Amino acid sequence: MKNLKFISLVIILLIFVSIKVSGEEEKKILVLNSYHHGMTWTDNIEKGIKNELSDADKYNFYIDYMDTIRNNSKEYINSIDNFMKDKYIGKSFDLIILTDNDAFDFYIKYGKTLFGDTPVVFCGINNFEDSSIKDFDNITGLTEQFDVKGTIDIAVKQNKSLKNLVIINDDSTTGRANRSMINQIMKDYNLNFIFYDNINMDDILKDVATLKSDTAILLMTFIHDKSNNTFSYEKVIKLISAKSSVPIYGVWDLYIPYGLLGGHILDSVKYGENVGIIAKRILNGESVNSIPVIKTSLSTYMFDYNMLKKFNIKDSIPEGSIILNKPIPFYIQHQVLLIISTLFLIFLSLVLVFYKKKLKKSQKENKKLSYLATRDSLTNAINRREGIEILDNLIAGCKAGSSNTFSICYMDIDNLKMVNDKFGHSQGDNYILNCCRIIINNIRERDSLCRLGGDEFLLIFPDTDKIAARNIYRRISTDINVFNNTSSLNYQLGLSHGIQEYHKDSPFDSLELIKIADSKMYREKKAKKEAGR
Repeated sequence: MKNLKFISLVIILLIFVSIKVSGEEEKKILVLNSYHHGMTWTDNIEKGIKNELSDADKYNFYIDYMDTIRNNSKEYINSIDNFMKDKYIGKSFDLIILTDNDAFDFYIKYGKTLFGDTPVVFCGINNFEDSSIKDFDNITGLTEQFDVKGTIDIAVKQNKSLKNLVIINDDSTTGRANRSMINQIMKDYNLNFIFYDNINMDDILKDVATLKSDTAILLMTFIHDKSNNTFSYEKVIKLISAKSSVPIYGVWDLYIPYGLLGGHILDSVKYGENVGIIAKRILNGESVNSIPVIKTSLSTYMFDYNMLKKFNIKDSIPEGSIILNKPIPFYIQHQVLLIISTLFLIFLSLVLVFYKKKLKKSQKENKKLSYLATRDSLTNAINRREGIEILDNLIAGCKAGSSNTFSICYMDIDNLKMVNDKFGHSQGDNYILNCCRIIINNIRERDSLCRLGGDEFLLIFPDTDKIAARNIYRRISTDINVFNNTSSLNYQLGLSHGIQEYHKDSPFDSLELIKIADSKMYREKKAKKEAGR
């Protein structure tokens, strides 16, 4: 009888615990990034955060981008601040994560008004001062404490005849912080510091090709040049490394796989993981105010074997350094082969592996066919049928109340027939692809690009009103102008567009919605023709 009572009590407790666990609400986390999706630094920090907060049932991420690297004018900063204020007023989150200075500055200005006492974790902040958060509770984080001095020290040790250090750096918010930091430590070295911080990329490439052996390069932040041409981290290091006659050092891992020799390197993914660890502690109930701001460097010595070999650097490699691209020793390669040879498989197991591979190949082919059935073969944009299905689902969501609004942008490529007739259909295809690349680079991960047919495309913006849609299209239009100003093509890219918002009370279906946006696009195209453009 006692055993029966005990078993009943255990069952009741298990049921209670399971109900409690299943009833836990997921935590809403806003990640506000200063920069854009696709920028390696930002993507790697996000990856590190999600490595630590990987339980999809517990955490719901709201990820947003201020895009201030590619748009750094005061007017844009003011407009994006206003956009973000309008976007997040009245929204509530369990935690806010801020990456880099512009997102941090936005929070300092408007955080109390928008988010109240919501806990905040910041990261990637240059020139951090404790006084900047003295008026805030529930805020902590990590400064971007990369080790410039450690990198310069190792460059001096590895290059015995070093007299000159060329600093390549831009004039962004981060770039100016870099310059200030380097200015403070220049007195510690008997070196001639040469700054390339207001210069075009073409001039840099000319100069680095002629540098003498008593010189090295320290590559800091160089996202845009004097003419406001924008570069990814990968492109910058590839361009400079291809021309440089001297070794290039740095402080971030973003450069090292592409031609950087090395330095005291901040691993951006691990840095993001440290952010995620702090976030998890707070979400698990630990007081924010008990977690101090981390100001120490998380860097480690890291070098590229191929660059060490290229510049014949064999000494002064700190113990415990990470050496990338190092060849696997011969004996290890053959040791693996020896082990494999001793583990000769039984015939029946080979038959099983054969059929498993055959099944996997068939599944892979079916998956590929399923994917291709929804895609345009030229642009890889979704096709008309898939686009209409997405619109139908969004409309159904609005009607059911799961979302309030969305917007579409109907686009028609200008003068495509003229390009086809005058330069051939291969150039026409190239025209379409260039437009699509620019569009995709400026839309968000949740947005969809649909090719309706020929020169007609549709952008679908979930949970987006027409004002936000116009802002996105404005970025697309700006990048098209930049392309036209720098391209050697014999024609200009151009788009005509029409934007239409849909909300839960809208009386039309997906085809009528497209027709309305189409008519707006046609009015713009007609106005262009009348203006002779």
